[in-house]
Amino acid sequence: MKVFAIALLALVSIAAGSPAQEQDYLASRDAFVARFTAEAAAGNFGDEVMAAHQEALDELEAQLRDLIGPVTLDGFSSEGAVSLEALFDGDLGFGLLDGLTFGMDDGSAGALVTTKGIVDAWLAEHRDWWGTPAMPGDLRDALETGAFYTQAISADAAVARFAEIPVKPPAGADFAYAMLDLRSQDVAIGVPDEIIVVVLANGRFTLASAPVTSPVTAIADCDAVWQDYEAQAMALSESDQDAGADDDSRFDEIGRIYAEGEAAFHTCYGERVDDQDFYPGLVDEAQALVDRLKTP
Repeated sequence: MKVFAIALLALVSIAAGSPAQEQDYLASRDAFVARFTAEAAAGNFGDEVMAAHQEALDELEAQLRDLIGPVTLDGFSSEGAVSLEALFDGDLGFGLLDGLTFGMDDGSAGALVTTKGIVDAWLAEHRDWWGTPAMPGDLRDALETGAFYTQAISADAAVARFAEIPVKPPAGADFAYAMLDLRSQDVAIGVPDEIIVVVLANGRFTLASAPVTSPVTAIADCDAVWQDYEAQAMALSESDQDAGADDDSRFDEIGRIYAEGEAAFHTCYGERVDDQDFYPGLVDEAQALVDRLKTP
């Protein structure tokens, strides 16, 4: 009898988070999106529609709890909330990564937990979310782009990746990744102030973010790289003003210079960060956050 009970428990564990269950969840979510997008197109944003929208989010949250199963993260709340913010296609907050979010007890960090199958489906949906460049279909490649985090967890600011931080997966995990980043609503030039880590274990995907506490500083060589690009853009802008030009192609060129300068600044920082005095502490900080995400 005891052997039967153990076998039954194992069967239940395998069934949790199955592909069929993931597809059922995605079908429910897509049906809600179609419903509320149609309401928005008809101009229906009244109290009744918004109440139904909240009920839909609550229902999806319940489905995600069943799909993901119990979550225990060291130092984080035990009660997760649905990560989705909007079911109106095109609304701010639409298209975030489906999962449950958890806050750290002291409010200093946050985590999102979902399944690898849900992440893979989300990556496929977001391949052409922004057009060019396309979102990589492979998770490990996607994790090296700022676009992944912006579209997955940050509705109101872009996430700029500055550098990968070397970390070891916790016991029982298949993979871990960490990076240093900065969120910005403009060009992401400045001192990065956040660590984001990802752990993949037994089909479960966990992402956590926390503010940096190590004394991360600017890198003078990288500031100089950005200043060169900024000077080029400003000179072109001033020449347009002097000539009274109103040429869209010149504005596009200025935008291209700023974009190239931002990318060059981030590349510079990533190439030099491991030579900085603060780097060992930064690595320890990232590893400590990864270790909080180990499976029970």
